[in-house]
Amino acid sequence: MWLVEFVREKKPDDPVIRKGFIEFAEITEDAIVLTALIKALSILTKECEIRIFTKARGVLATLETRRYEGWRAQKWLNTSQNITKNAELWEIITGLLDNHEWSIGTGENTFESLMETELRKWHIA
Repeated sequence: MWLVEFVREKKPDDPVIRKGFIEFAEITEDAIVLTALIKALSILTKECEIRIFTKARGVLATLETRRYEGWRAQKWLNTSQNITKNAELWEIITGLLDNHEWSIGTGENTFESLMETELRKWHIA
């Protein structure tokens, strides 16, 4: 599940929430998280400040260290000169993130319980 809360300039006291679900049969956790991040970033139409929350350690580490910048500079080859895992997803994400100021949110966020409830409902449906 991905979830975006954004505040509009004209209505700062009335934040908007958009959410969506993705499902895959056989794929890694990182690929799922990267796909969800792409979906979430794709709905943003204006430059904004973004705070990214995820529990996927590999994705967090790559974002925090900005390791993707080296991969991008090396045409998505890692230090072993192999194509980076999920290179096509990272390429899309980096293009989307280039338009925004962003940071990583650590710890719990205010939407965790909402997302867990929504996931349970979606899974049952």
